[in-house]
Amino acid sequence: MLRHVFSLLLMAVAPNLGGAQTIQDSLAGKACNEHTFVVAPGTQALTVTLSTPSATYFDTYGTTDFDLRVSDPQGRRTGGWTCSNSTAPTEIPGATYNGLSASPESVGVRSPTPGQWTVTVWAYLGSGAYAVSVDQRPSLPPGDDR
Repeated sequence: MLRHVFSLLLMAVAPNLGGAQTIQDSLAGKACNEHTFVVAPGTQALTVTLSTPSATYFDTYGTTDFDLRVSDPQGRRTGGWTCSNSTAPTEIPGATYNGLSASPESVGVRSPTPGQWTVTVWAYLGSGAYAVSVDQRPSLPPGDDR
């Protein structure tokens, strides 16, 4: 819990103004963790990716299954299952989700709403460490159409 509070304080003091940040944590089976991050005004694209680099328990197929869900400042959701909800909603305008069986799972959002966003990671199956990468791309300067 202290780790989550520290990351909130760090983001409040120095919000990500473009580029990537990584959140690292771990989970045991059927548990959820929530993490928050700030999307800066003028962000053109947001990509949130869940990677599970290690695991301490494997199912009969030799894998873990962690799910990713992203919520915007208005509470709209896109992504996979969570501890309390077994649907895969796509409510955020301009968002895409690559699916429950993808590895790694990711959510992409065009023109994301500025403010505090939430990432939920659910250990549907297995346990272990994971990393969530949050990549923000700032707007291009006027006249730059790369």
